[in-house]
Amino acid sequence: MIPRDRALTLRHELHLHPELSGQEQETAQRMAKRLRELGASVQEQLGGWGVLGVFDSQQPGPSILLRAELDALPIPETIRLPHGSKQPGVAHKCGHDGHMAILDGVAARLAEQSIARGRVGLLFQPAEESGAGAAAVLADPAWQFEFDAAYALHNLPGVRAGDVLCRAGTAALASRGLEVSWQGREAHAAHPDEGLSPMQAWMATTLAWSERATHPARFEHERMTVVHAGVGHESAFGTAPGLARLQATLRAGIEAELDQLQQELESLVVQQEGLRVQSRVCDPFPECRNHPEAVARVERAARAAGLEFIEPATPFPWSEDFGHFLRLAPGALIGLGAGLEQPPLHDPAYDFPDAILPLGIEVFAQLIDSHLRTDAHAKA
Repeated sequence: MIPRDRALTLRHELHLHPELSGQEQETAQRMAKRLRELGASVQEQLGGWGVLGVFDSQQPGPSILLRAELDALPIPETIRLPHGSKQPGVAHKCGHDGHMAILDGVAARLAEQSIARGRVGLLFQPAEESGAGAAAVLADPAWQFEFDAAYALHNLPGVRAGDVLCRAGTAALASRGLEVSWQGREAHAAHPDEGLSPMQAWMATTLAWSERATHPARFEHERMTVVHAGVGHESAFGTAPGLARLQATLRAGIEAELDQLQQELESLVVQQEGLRVQSRVCDPFPECRNHPEAVARVERAARAAGLEFIEPATPFPWSEDFGHFLRLAPGALIGLGAGLEQPPLHDPAYDFPDAILPLGIEVFAQLIDSHLRTDAHAKA
């Protein structure tokens, strides 16, 4: 028998030992070991530290992919918890520990109740927070799991615990970071005229970007936020700066709109003779587009689990690299309410609510059943 508190115990273990994007070695090894103990066929080091566990009925039928994230955040644990992070400055403040525990709970269900047909793949994906992990997994030549449907869930603070949110079309926005740098030449602070300062070009561009952020949006779900503006090095009082940087996060309903927004911001960058000006894109995320049939399945799964189903009027404002999987097969990104009083995602006071662990497991179990049951109403 699988212990009833298996998911809770694992969630606390994972919270104790968080790892940043691209560094999830111990977390991945832990999940791979547990999958093998449950009888899954396991692949490791997919796109970095990704782990795929497959439960195969050896009978014809569809292949279903469920995904959770391995990585934590560079945010310190500021609350006292029995399972508080042991890694200074790193903690699971987005709930990926809970998402992994839910997927492990699904694995335990599959070990106890074998599927009659088809396959279920459980992916523990690296580097979601940086936006690099999903693309890296799919680009890895070792990734050979072809799937007919794909699902992932994310907990939602501020939403009643257990409510299931899912919408057809854009479910989470596309986003990317845009960084511009101006490289001049440092000088002694007593002789700034002997250097080449980027200050004027940086200030003018910062003002132009900040003003643009206050303009009416060109696109329905457009968001643009200046997240960093800096010149020189901190506390270098003896040096006139030669380097400046400006960073903004761009969000939109689709990547084509992001392209236009990026072009507009780049056109506002002020040039200056002698300065080397460079721009680069960081942490790109595609939009997540949910398939209508998959959303209908999620609704049926939620109701079968005894949970409230809500179809939001607008997409989630944050981004998720699960959109790469949704480009390859019908599927859905699902929101699972974490509680009305739950601190926000990425807040130092956040901790995944254990009460919703069995609810997430049940929703996924119902989705698997809807695809793989063998009665006359089953749909491939």
